[in-house]
Amino acid sequence: MVDSFNVGSILYPDGTQGAPMRGDRYGGQAVSVLRSDYAELTSRGQRFFGANQSPVTTTVGAATTWTGAGLYNPLGSPVNCEVDLVGFAAVVAFAAAASVGIMVGWSGTASITGQTADGVYNAMPGLAVGNGLFLKAGTLPVAPTLRYVLASGLTGAITTAVAIPGMYDLKGSIILPPGGYALFWTSTVSGTSGFVGSMSWVEVPR
Repeated sequence: MVDSFNVGSILYPDGTQGAPMRGDRYGGQAVSVLRSDYAELTSRGQRFFGANQSPVTTTVGAATTWTGAGLYNPLGSPVNCEVDLVGFAAVVAFAAAASVGIMVGWSGTASITGQTADGVYNAMPGLAVGNGLFLKAGTLPVAPTLRYVLASGLTGAITTAVAIPGMYDLKGSIILPPGGYALFWTSTVSGTSGFVGSMSWVEVPR
């Protein structure tokens, strides 16, 4: 038996009723995905990304005088920022073996000061940027906490070191309310001007 299917896409108004639901033989609801995972909110202009436009030198762990790469949702923002894709590369060997991860923090009363911003872009080219700020330096009001460990920072020559994964999907498991920040963690200082990080997030009205 061959299931029927449609080729191409038609734009329907929001709330349009789709095809009747169908159960599978185990009692579950059968569903299929028409578009890729990130297409819907990207097409609505709600997805943004930021990245170091040139390599940086990271600070150690949860230091509040911070340099690196990360997302800040400023106080007064009307949205929550849901972090999904994060990626990094080390283009200079670490001085000592390091863990690389994501740390998070929040203050509802004090902002990150001394901010140095890097580029923020709408994932749908030509649309406006949102509220989240992608930073490469600042003084944090509260020391962050390591949330996820992603990989190791290597000390061998870049041309000989074993490759490590560079892109991770956090699937919105970090949500930043106004005053929240999600920053790359390195347990030791990166190689000088040797770290590049990127993040993608969705902005959702509060």
